[in-house]
Amino acid sequence: MKLNTAVEKRLDRIFFGSILRVGCGSGGTISMIEQGGNGRSSGIDVLARPVRDGQGPPGSGTVPDLPNAASLPCKRGSFDVVACTDAFRRFRYASELLQEIHRVLKPFGRLVLADKIHPFVFFRFPNMLLHFVWSGERKPCTRKRYTKKEIISLAVLSGFAVSDFILVGRHDFVMTAVAL
Repeated sequence: MKLNTAVEKRLDRIFFGSILRVGCGSGGTISMIEQGGNGRSSGIDVLARPVRDGQGPPGSGTVPDLPNAASLPCKRGSFDVVACTDAFRRFRYASELLQEIHRVLKPFGRLVLADKIHPFVFFRFPNMLLHFVWSGERKPCTRKRYTKKEIISLAVLSGFAVSDFILVGRHDFVMTAVAL
């Protein structure tokens, strides 16, 4: 099963009126969500790129510039669901990103987080090398791959209760968490 398919299956099980896609790229997942007709969708990405026609904040068609995710340009409690697919490892400040996601979620809102994972602790060594690969604030490359334990710990410390964590293949995961 591919990562996007696993995320789509998770989102199909959640009823929501609004969703924010963090790290939406060119908006392919947003189009998939809108076709499902489950609710209003917005997207935000590391580099400002148009998702659909228009200008402005999330939901208006333009993806705002979000180099570090230190401050999502959304009001507190704006979304029922936040999904981040194949992008979490690219953010410099993962704990701040999760805290911001928690802030923009409604109480008991859902986080669907999917990305690459290091299945074994000894794979952490390459993370040290990734620091030197990053050649600028706006270059979208891998910052760090996390272990399952690290991801769950970050989520819990940011105010989430992890309800589901599955491996997709050998190197991908999908985690569903509830904002407390």
